[in-house]
Amino acid sequence: MDIILSITKNIITALYQYLWISLIVAFLISTCYLFVYEKNEQGQGIRKTIELWFLTFRSSAAFRILFFLCFYVAMILFRTVLNRSLWHNPLNDLFGGWWIYRTDSNGELVLTTECLENIVLFIPFSFLSLWFLVKKQRCVKIGGLVLKNIRLALYLTLIIEFSQLFLRVGTFQISDIVYNALGGITGTLLFLMCYGIYHKIKKREVF
Repeated sequence: MDIILSITKNIITALYQYLWISLIVAFLISTCYLFVYEKNEQGQGIRKTIELWFLTFRSSAAFRILFFLCFYVAMILFRTVLNRSLWHNPLNDLFGGWWIYRTDSNGELVLTTECLENIVLFIPFSFLSLWFLVKKQRCVKIGGLVLKNIRLALYLTLIIEFSQLFLRVGTFQISDIVYNALGGITGTLLFLMCYGIYHKIKKREVF
């Protein structure tokens, strides 16, 4: 129960701290996508751009998924890199963080849910990213998309960890890479399960 409460508290705290800035970032990125990849006319002014954005958001499921994916990635980056204090030695705990307990300065065991949070953190990301890839792919080859999605999760965790190392924010830990990758795989498997259930229901409705 303590573990669940700790994870829930950290999730709520992150939402409280980074909600509005993440929404703004997601809006800006999805607007750029709208103009670059959807080839809509540019230079229409702020008002028409906002109207076009909301129209596309209402009519396109892929665009909605992209927006929430951008929002979630922004939340991750603000949580892990962009709003962290400077760390004197990012490599001081390179091989740590593998378990839910750590030893404090007094030698006592203290509960920490960081390893579990690293798994949970990447489940929504890989779920949303694979969903977006499936929506955008006309001829769905799910096997290739799964491998591409797992690579995306691995790339993101490497970007986060090396950013923490070079910018000296937080600590660089091998366990973070492993647990984030495990979260990416878990989110991918969760999507595949939901995807299979959805298609089974559709087949039953047809027959």
